[in-house]
Amino acid sequence: MRCIFFSVLFIFSFLVSACQSQPYSHPGIQPGFEALNPAAVIAVPVFVLPNPSQESAVVDTSLVYTEKLFSLMETKILKAFENQPNINGYSYDIVRNALEKKPNTKMLLDQLNKSMNDVAGRFSSRDISKRILITPECLSRKNFLDFYSFCLSSHRDWLDGLNKLSFQVMNADSAIITVVNNLKNSEKNTHYTISLGVAVLLVDTNNGKLIWGNEANLSLEQNDNSSALPSYQKLIDNLFSENFWKGFPGRKPSDISVKKITEVH
Repeated sequence: MRCIFFSVLFIFSFLVSACQSQPYSHPGIQPGFEALNPAAVIAVPVFVLPNPSQESAVVDTSLVYTEKLFSLMETKILKAFENQPNINGYSYDIVRNALEKKPNTKMLLDQLNKSMNDVAGRFSSRDISKRILITPECLSRKNFLDFYSFCLSSHRDWLDGLNKLSFQVMNADSAIITVVNNLKNSEKNTHYTISLGVAVLLVDTNNGKLIWGNEANLSLEQNDNSSALPSYQKLIDNLFSENFWKGFPGRKPSDISVKKITEVH
């Protein structure tokens, strides 16, 4: 009887959500944060999660390691914040070193990763007690920014991880969260194509809210006149173009920035 009740309630929630106009997280600065300039931003090592808003999204984890994608992406992202006098940032290595110094904090990244996967797992779960946790806004997610804002941001373990991370790394008030959410290569008649999808989120480490966000999914095909495989470095360079960072709080377009970002070691 209990299962029937939850099933009816879930179906009712779905129908109500389908009849209402749902919120939508647009790329860029989020409403209410237009005048915000974070005091300290920490760069959190990259996560992997197939995009929960796209059924076709897959991540070939073998490519992450064979192509050294994390290193390539972290380097490219940090370059986007060079010569930015209005942004005080703590790099990926600084965050890793801060967590490795204390045994009790080594699992923080695992905690964040697990909470992200647990929330995403609700959509495919047959456990009605997990399915009922999906709110109408979360159910109607249209992109990864929606997934974060309406499904993940208020999750207890996620918030707890962000709070602890901030405490361990300079009490930073915000964090850059990067997620590889689509990654694959394909071959047709010996012609190769590589695809990469990434979401970058600037989040408040106190309450988990999304401050700024953007996502992109690009493909790169093999040149017909070349036997060389498509380059992941080129794909990453194209994905993280100057336009990708439009509206990031405190960041000036790279052609007018005047001095290098200061990092505290």
